[in-house]
Amino acid sequence: MQFSQIYGQSLLKESLRKMAEGKQIPHAVIWLGEDGTGNLPLAMAFATYLHCATPVEGDSCGRCDACGKHARLLHPDMHLSFPVIGKAGEAGGALSTSYLAEFRQAFTGNPYTSFADWLQLMEAGNKQASISRAECYDLMGRLSLTAYSGSWKILLMWMPEFLGQAGNVLLKMLEEPPPGTLFFLIATRTDHILPTIVSRAQVLRVPPIESDEIARAMVELHHLDHGEALSRAPLAEGNLTKMHQLMEAEEVVGLGDSLFMEMMRLAYSGKVTPLMVWLDQVSELGREGQKKILLVGLELLRGCLLEIHGARTLQPMEATQQAFIAGFSRFLDIPKINRIHKQLQEAILHLERNAHARLLFHNLVNRLHETLRPELQ
Repeated sequence: MQFSQIYGQSLLKESLRKMAEGKQIPHAVIWLGEDGTGNLPLAMAFATYLHCATPVEGDSCGRCDACGKHARLLHPDMHLSFPVIGKAGEAGGALSTSYLAEFRQAFTGNPYTSFADWLQLMEAGNKQASISRAECYDLMGRLSLTAYSGSWKILLMWMPEFLGQAGNVLLKMLEEPPPGTLFFLIATRTDHILPTIVSRAQVLRVPPIESDEIARAMVELHHLDHGEALSRAPLAEGNLTKMHQLMEAEEVVGLGDSLFMEMMRLAYSGKVTPLMVWLDQVSELGREGQKKILLVGLELLRGCLLEIHGARTLQPMEATQQAFIAGFSRFLDIPKINRIHKQLQEAILHLERNAHARLLFHNLVNRLHETLRPELQ
């Protein structure tokens, strides 16, 4: 991974280059940012830069042996760790090494891959992913060895939130690391990481991606017209994962739209009995069907935003969808749209992480009711 392959984050890239050139690299860094902002590819690119034999113009060369191994996630001095589920016959706790092939597939296919994508690739189902105590002992053994290249040894741990109390095993090594050892912890939130780990690391905040770079991604990855991409980019809120969800939502408009419209009517009315009937219908759908309801909601909500601004969506819509947008927009304003957008995004995330669908949608309708009818609270 090279810095040039990462969308935006120009200030952070420059800060990392100066850090490397001045050899002022903290031995432990928490790369803190939402899925889709680039914390994982940034850490990968920085590791590549540190190992590159012939860096050029503030980036790894992309041609040397080290860069080639990093591109395939095969560099012997970069040790990967991430949440996994136990495999059949695996005793003592699951290890990341059992899933290296799958992780390489996920990252090389999409460097901005989300944890939800990872769970789906592992076919986790209802199983809980974790970073086990056995994994921590395995990492300690690997990091105690001499560096293959004589340069940095780097532990890149994705989602340390899933360490739990097993993280206590690593505290001594974090406090007194072996010579030339760096810990890169790629996280979305610090309140789920052991405070004793957070206190031993420097937190590097990865901000949302610049809107013009999101637009560039829309053009390159989804083949949108540049002008259309610029107008839609702010809806992604600086997040490539949200951008992909918005694009996916446009593809599924018409699937699940009636269920979303009914959900919003129920959320506004607050009627309990018809809500129970609606929840029964939704509970019978599979995860993809339930997710489509929310994705359709994002696109219809976008239509409401344009309606409020006196514009119209370019996406072809049926008469029922147009009527819903025209009618529902009368009950909305910009703050309410932003709040509902966030609630739908959070519901998608929890649904992808195998939340109980009936409870999730019941809770969502209650939250939507509070947003739509604050005067009743």
